Amino acid sequence: MADMSRNFLLVAAIDFGTTYSGYAFSTRHQFATERERIFAFQWASSVGRLISPKTPTCALFKPDKSLDSCGFRAEERYAELASDNSHRNWYFFKRIKMKMYQKQHFERNFVLEDDTFHEDKDPMLAIDVFSAILKFFKDHLLGECWKQLPEMNIGETDIRWVLTVPAIWNDSAKQFMREAAEMAGLPKENLFLALEPEAASLFCKLIPTLTMVERKHIFKRGTKYIVFDAGGGTIDITVHKVLSSGNLEEVHKASGGDWGATRVDEQFVELLSDLFTHEVYRAFINNHKYDELDLMEDFEVKKRSLGLDVTSITIKMPNSLLQTYSDMHPDLELTNRILSIPKYSNKVKLVADKLKMDSDIVRELFSSSCNPIVQHLRSIMIKQSVKDAKTLLLVGGFSESAYLQDTILTHFPDLTIIIPSEPSLAVVKGAVLYGHDPLILESRICKLTYGVATNMPFEDGLDPEDCVVEDESGNRFCTNRFSVHVRIGQLLETNSYQTSHTYRTLKKEQNDLRFYIYTSRSDNPRYTTDSGCEYLGQLTLRMPKSKNSKDRSAHVKMKFGGTELVVSAKETVSRKKVEAKLKLLD
Repeated sequence: MADMSRNFLLVAAIDFGTTYSGYAFSTRHQFATERERIFAFQWASSVGRLISPKTPTCALFKPDKSLDSCGFRAEERYAELASDNSHRNWYFFKRIKMKMYQKQHFERNFVLEDDTFHEDKDPMLAIDVFSAILKFFKDHLLGECWKQLPEMNIGETDIRWVLTVPAIWNDSAKQFMREAAEMAGLPKENLFLALEPEAASLFCKLIPTLTMVERKHIFKRGTKYIVFDAGGGTIDITVHKVLSSGNLEEVHKASGGDWGATRVDEQFVELLSDLFTHEVYRAFINNHKYDELDLMEDFEVKKRSLGLDVTSITIKMPNSLLQTYSDMHPDLELTNRILSIPKYSNKVKLVADKLKMDSDIVRELFSSSCNPIVQHLRSIMIKQSVKDAKTLLLVGGFSESAYLQDTILTHFPDLTIIIPSEPSLAVVKGAVLYGHDPLILESRICKLTYGVATNMPFEDGLDPEDCVVEDESGNRFCTNRFSVHVRIGQLLETNSYQTSHTYRTLKKEQNDLRFYIYTSRSDNPRYTTDSGCEYLGQLTLRMPKSKNSKDRSAHVKMKFGGTELVVSAKETVSRKKVEAKLKLLD
């Protein structure tokens, strides 16, 4: 775990996004004197001549599984390979971050399928893919530091590294990212994880991107506000309160879902597959990668400008897509095919190479994202702790969508919606600020109940007989009892350990105490086998030899206030602190 007292010259943050990623950094001196002076690299795309503060989250690996390129360059290089069908033995990955959200528990041998659609290849380990991408950003960032700050002679260990993660991720996913970062060469003692909506909140609070009136209104002592982080893959929502100290307190646990901008992209691709047939569209993306990149980039630009008042949208279709359809379906004109599909008839028209879609189709494209967003935000707004929150800070790349903005304004007219300048950089720049001052968020709401599987005195008529174990004195105990350390909804002070629990060995010949950590969606689980309970990981403590098992015990306490789970244990007799690393990955 990161050492908060460790000296550092610079804070660097890597925002590993679903669709786009980037980095930012600032020195300690800059934070003290010019807080808003945070550098974010500008990436260039040669295909669409696009300049962006983020680059696509994709990576191309050679047939030997060594990294070839990342970002825009990976897209372009892959398109080059695909143009003459020489890409089959390569590995191309994109939007892999959503795999983390979809997977509940992680094993170290978890593999990823790449996008080359070639089944005979040996798959790559997910942790190798993630660590290679993180190493690319780390090395690129260091090179930029040396270029801009040559006099400081900065090395990896002089930097406090911050890696952003969605607040709705589980602990196993966070641990996976930490291990991938360590494999990439980020020093673990200098590595922090920052929750994305929290980082965005800090950016809005500490950087003058809002007007003076907005800042005075939102960050007044005692005020509550909603942070709505709309990313490419996930929507993260949390609610903060400004304390008398000026620091922040979380008043509603972070929540959200996979309703980001990629939902709209997926609907658009599904529409094209319906219109041109799945076989044609698959052939198109396999054989004309450059054209696919241009098509999706054009849709991305149009997608951001569309609002609820849109009457139609027109997208230029690549000639290669139209030709692929003609080659595979010479007997049926595409315009006639579109007219023959009831749900698209009179709503979608193809004129030359222009595909025109009416407002009903546009609404369908956005519905799979915006509908669950509205439902979820409404469920949060009725909570007693959130009712008096009247302002919503809208950040993240998807926040630039006029359609999303209009949707929220229409369904929540009493909310004041504020979008800071540089909304797509709010997370990564906020993560830099978090690295400079990790304790600015004083407390968080616990998302789950955490505890330990243990043995408790057996209760006749209540506990099942097949769970009975006995100690050396013949006392009966029930196994698999859930010993609660922290309950769901509990307010946890940042960087502070919670109440300590004492556990002892059952037998005197035991050489260690093994703790199995569980979570539960219930506030009062009895057994670790109850519905809603999930195994999280384990830790093992070596115990000193003793003739009496009662002398062989340890005090265990957990720290949940940070972005990760920290466990500390102290042996009872010697009072020596035992170093224990919680294993969250199998």
